[in-house]
Amino acid sequence: MKHILKTADIAIITTEAVEKTFDNTDAFLYSIVEQVKDDAEAQIRTYKIRTDLVGYTDVEVQLFNEDGTPKLDADSNAVFETKEQLIWLEQKQDWSIAVFTYAEIDGFSEQIAALIPDELTRTQIDLLELQTVFLMKRKNDSPWGIAADKWRLRTNDDLLKNK
Repeated sequence: MKHILKTADIAIITTEAVEKTFDNTDAFLYSIVEQVKDDAEAQIRTYKIRTDLVGYTDVEVQLFNEDGTPKLDADSNAVFETKEQLIWLEQKQDWSIAVFTYAEIDGFSEQIAALIPDELTRTQIDLLELQTVFLMKRKNDSPWGIAADKWRLRTNDDLLKNK
């Protein structure tokens, strides 16, 4: 089954290609996090995590003017630019389960509070805290022998970037 990478994904990614796919393509590790259950009575949250191999492919993207009209060249042809799109290559690990207590989440949130920009909404702060918790957990666990400094938060700019 081919997976689609979405802007809504809560994900972390390696800073560089660290593995090869079965067909010998350089690949980044990409971990997606989804909340499964929030048990307020037991004060625990359950998440599922899946790690995939991803890479970049060249895509042609049409350019638009500030007013939303297509950008045209001197011959009135649409103008395109080559960008790199992050794509799913293959699955590295099936879904696994992680459980955190509210106290663990709150404690970590307090540690990173100074790093969170003031202009974010409460929802954006919650997502950033969740991403950061999993980034730190991934760095601490160091799965597959990937060093701590090789992981970072995946941003929307990673999905489609300039060459």
